[in-house]
Amino acid sequence: MHAPLLVLLLAFAGDPLESFRRARGILDRAMTAHAVSVPPSTIALSLHGTIEQLTQSPRSEPPFLQTPHRETLLLDLKGQRLRHSRETEWPYFTMKRTTVATRTAVADIDDTLGTASAGGRFETVRRRVNWRSPALLLLAARDAGAGLRYAGRDGAAEVLVFPQEDGQVMTLMIDARSHRVLHARWLEADPLFGDVVWETSYSGDRIVQRSNGVVVATLTFTQRSDVPIEEASFVAPALQPAAAPPAMSFDELAAGVMLIRNVGRGDYHSLLVLFGDHSVLVEPVGAAATARQLIAEISARFPRQPLRFVAATHHHDDHVAALRGYFAAGVTLLSPRSNAAYFRAIATARHTIAGAAPIAGDRVREVALPHRIADATNELVLLSAGPTEHAEEMTIAWLPRAGIVFQGDLFRGGTMEAPRKSTLQFAAALERLGITPQRIAGAHGEVVSFDALRGERPQPR
Repeated sequence: MHAPLLVLLLAFAGDPLESFRRARGILDRAMTAHAVSVPPSTIALSLHGTIEQLTQSPRSEPPFLQTPHRETLLLDLKGQRLRHSRETEWPYFTMKRTTVATRTAVADIDDTLGTASAGGRFETVRRRVNWRSPALLLLAARDAGAGLRYAGRDGAAEVLVFPQEDGQVMTLMIDARSHRVLHARWLEADPLFGDVVWETSYSGDRIVQRSNGVVVATLTFTQRSDVPIEEASFVAPALQPAAAPPAMSFDELAAGVMLIRNVGRGDYHSLLVLFGDHSVLVEPVGAAATARQLIAEISARFPRQPLRFVAATHHHDDHVAALRGYFAAGVTLLSPRSNAAYFRAIATARHTIAGAAPIAGDRVREVALPHRIADATNELVLLSAGPTEHAEEMTIAWLPRAGIVFQGDLFRGGTMEAPRKSTLQFAAALERLGITPQRIAGAHGEVVSFDALRGERPQPR
């Protein structure tokens, strides 16, 4: 923190009324500058630009995959209703989602799959859209009432702090001369990377958002106020009853080889390989709590083969979401050198907001692929199947004695979807590595014969 800002924070700490009054004067001037001194009844916002996919790129380090992104946001401020639609174009599909929220119900709609489910609290949904426009931030600051505070100067900016409706604290930096919003900052706890400072910067109609200093979004927005919005915009489709999550199960594929299904959520699977005095898990999906549950289950089922190592097929966040739980339990990750820095960043991240203890020791072991683990009981070989369209560093687990290969996101057994380029790259990698498995298992889908992959050889979509 800058020294002048600290001095002013201390100066106003003992006089909350003066802090509020000064903040309110700055806020009023900013609302005039952004043409919301008289709060509108409705706001229609459209945004377009690119998203940097930090945890879903082919690479675990810059440059990251940039995906075209579009949004529309319709807000009925008087009626406390909103409709928020998002569309992101990935190389092999387009993801479309919509949230319809009122004070009494929130619906999350997967427009791609055509499903709808209950989606949390209105206050949280509203808070998550506020950063998309300086006007929305200013209106949220006004709604904070006596919770608004002046926090001093930071260079040419006046600093305001206020709690949003769901309790999250927002910091606004407003240019002292133009009275326009320059930056918005807030803190969040990320399950993998811990304490995150989010910052959104505004210049005209341009928005640049950063996560811990790394650009994650560059967008242009257009805003219209007091526009008529059709009533149908705030009507959500019928919600599906919340289904109970499928139970986690251990399916023995071969002697000492278990496919653990539905780890943490449906259709996410891990592979457990038992050796004489320990075990190895491939694919740390789920969450930290899932890791603790699974370690306890492995210890109960196989007390002589405690979990010693874990490996990931690739670095995408949904495939390594449980890593910190395994690290905390003393399990070591076997990582290709190209991804080791990424995984060490997860291991060493500070989780002050969540209150999680630091990870002790270096829990990431760099290995060169192929990496073989074998004894009289079993044999596991970690092999490189990359580069692929999905991830440049892609590891597969080969069990020569069982004739089974395990992969993540390259092939989904038991589905009729058209093959992607990465599926053909997987088939080519098996040929290159001289592997002809009897069966293919994966982090998603069903266990299928090798013939099922041969049927996926048409031209990719």
